[in-house]
Amino acid sequence: MSHIKEIMNFKDFGELFEAAIQLGVIDSSNNMITSEILYHYQFNSWLCNHKNCDLNDIEHYLSFLNINTLKEYLNFESQEVGVEKFLSSISDEEAFSEFMIQHNALRSKFRVKRRATKFDCEQMPRLKEGDVISFEPEYKTSKEAYILLTEYYARCYLELEKSTFKQTYKVVNSDTIMAEISEIERFISTVENISLSQASKAYAKHSEDSTEFVYKRLKAGFYEFLEIEKYPWISSIGNVEAMVYGRFFLFYDFLKSALQELSEKEWDWGDFLEKQTISSNQNLNNGFSKLEKYINDYVYQDMKTNLDRLNQIKRNLMSWKEQLYNAFINPENAIDPTDEYRNRMKMNAERMRNKIIAALSIIESRISSKSGHDNFSATTFAITQSNAEYEKHILKKGIR
Repeated sequence: MSHIKEIMNFKDFGELFEAAIQLGVIDSSNNMITSEILYHYQFNSWLCNHKNCDLNDIEHYLSFLNINTLKEYLNFESQEVGVEKFLSSISDEEAFSEFMIQHNALRSKFRVKRRATKFDCEQMPRLKEGDVISFEPEYKTSKEAYILLTEYYARCYLELEKSTFKQTYKVVNSDTIMAEISEIERFISTVENISLSQASKAYAKHSEDSTEFVYKRLKAGFYEFLEIEKYPWISSIGNVEAMVYGRFFLFYDFLKSALQELSEKEWDWGDFLEKQTISSNQNLNNGFSKLEKYINDYVYQDMKTNLDRLNQIKRNLMSWKEQLYNAFINPENAIDPTDEYRNRMKMNAERMRNKIIAALSIIESRISSKSGHDNFSATTFAITQSNAEYEKHILKKGIR
């Protein structure tokens, strides 16, 4: 039955989206309406840009409304650039170039194409009937407008903020990230005591409105339920709501993620191993406690991690697993059998390596689940079992 659903065409995107949820192709969400609208916008744009689909040709459009095409789109979307690219050191010119690349990528996710009509040609004489034109997506409800504001235009400003950051600070490290976070938090603190009533009354009154009022309204969810005829003219250039959301919501969260990622990158593995090797015998049984805490915090406890973060955790674990083997377990190290300390260290390293193996199995399953092609829910199992029980379960299966 599931195979039939994968190849059949649906009569509209709503039916396709519902089937994708049932088959586990798309993760379920608390706000299904928002998710469906966002996927719908981006899927349609992808069809226009990558499948030469004319949305006005209903028969042609319906031919793409199947699970296999949706999976192809989701695989394309998973190849995004995240925090890791931001942490790399690049010049001002390269920072601006990266902004243009990401900005154009965002536009390609939302802008749609169609053939120019006779009416279009009357409005724009340079056009010829049948020419392919690209235009901003339309919205008919406040929910659609809010999604375009926060997921499209505000993200254009997020990319601009990344570029501006590199041009301002010249380097990305803990100090520069914290400096920018402090600037944002200073602004947020000034808004806390502002009256929401005053901020709401100032809407659409340009002489009375301010950036602080816009932030207050966004924070309160004002725009999510705004009557469509009163909605601001949405534009990626010059729209204050998009600029405020892009900086004080999206960029703020992005910087905090980057700081966390950077702190893990700055964990000097060589120094860590050296300290473990020379640690006293009394601490030996508790060796690798930092690595054990990392696994507990980021594998067993954090169940909301996104796909990019999961892949980074996987890379970290695979690297540490290899280094544990090379540093302590590899037979070529020829440990003196009479050296009790080194033998105990080897046993401790093997124990830690087994924990990494179990953690990797969880991460692999979660990556597969989020990619939409795995029926085993490692997260559910991990929630209902203790760490030790889950590790035992994995190792009994002989997964290496």
